[in-house]
Amino acid sequence: MLSLLPQASSSAEGSADVLQTNEVGDARDALKPITELLVSSAHGESLRLYCTVPTWSPMSDICIDLHDLNDLRSRSLHFIHDLVSSLRASGVPATYTLAPSNSPLCLICASHSEVDKCSLQVCAHEAFDQMKPIAREKVVVVQLKDGPALVLT
Repeated sequence: MLSLLPQASSSAEGSADVLQTNEVGDARDALKPITELLVSSAHGESLRLYCTVPTWSPMSDICIDLHDLNDLRSRSLHFIHDLVSSLRASGVPATYTLAPSNSPLCLICASHSEVDKCSLQVCAHEAFDQMKPIAREKVVVVQLKDGPALVLT
């Protein structure tokens, strides 16, 4: 996994499994700093983005109905497309894989192409288990044990 941001804050003080998070703002504001960090971390290597796309979710604080879920899915796909385009424009070959999810969150893990997809899926489950949505239309960097992941709410 690639290092995106320094560990900024924690969701639970004094816990053995402290989840490190850093809110980057909304998708439009987050695109440029995330692209710059991924470009500086890539060192000329290609990147693969493993992306979960919400397809169904039980009611939550963020997704109350199917309209909310459809809005999140649409924003997520636009952000993924814009991120890949921005990375390619910066000279970093980037591809992505979409996976359906039953969570009210979109998760994006960046890795070099040689990283095992199963380990990325484990990271995705870890982020979903530990991440509690804080607000709608935000991008949060979550520091997992295997590296950071982007969470779109």
